[in-house]
Amino acid sequence: MSETILVITGDVAGSMKSGLADSRDLLLSAFGQVAESFPETRLGGAFQIIRGDGFQGAFGSVARGLRCALFFHAFFRSVRGKAGSPSGVRIGLGLGSGSIETGGVLASTGEAFVLSGKALDSMKDSRDAVMRIRSPWDAVNRILDMEFRLLEAVLDGWTMGQANVMAQALRNTGNAMSQSMIARDLGVDQSQVSRQLRKARFGTLLALCDHVQFLADDASGPGKEEPA
Repeated sequence: MSETILVITGDVAGSMKSGLADSRDLLLSAFGQVAESFPETRLGGAFQIIRGDGFQGAFGSVARGLRCALFFHAFFRSVRGKAGSPSGVRIGLGLGSGSIETGGVLASTGEAFVLSGKALDSMKDSRDAVMRIRSPWDAVNRILDMEFRLLEAVLDGWTMGQANVMAQALRNTGNAMSQSMIARDLGVDQSQVSRQLRKARFGTLLALCDHVQFLADDASGPGKEEPA
């Protein structure tokens, strides 16, 4: 059954310089953390490596999918300065109809998968682009394009320390971990966690996830016309 989903298609930036094997190891590590924090991906939406240094996964929840995409950025940003590490990831998001099959994302179909690939392709001529999104609705795309260009400015400003804290916080989907627990796991003070989350705009980014969910629900709701 087709529904509105969010598809994440990404690739590792600088994988040729850092080494494809190392990039794949980092991806597999990130996949493991995603499976723990986003249990819905253990089924059809589970992330898979595609085309060497590429990866893809899918979410029935738009807000949770975007939160996961932000996690990938934070995870790779947190290791960016380490010797032999890639420079980051580029992520194309596809928002639209699709079906997540139990056979995995490579067996799944729908416009969201196509749009995700197009969003990723649109960044290939821009060295600074890190995350873009496409939907089948022109009015929604005009809003999202502006919001995601502003989002990129925020993401580009993250330090390694901020990214490390954000990776932990974004995985805390059920709010099971307090800031003090995150601080303990990272070996830092709770005040430092609070400060890093504030500087990285954690609360604002969660609000953006909910806003994109709202736009998707509004555009695809009952009585809405199909996109041309």
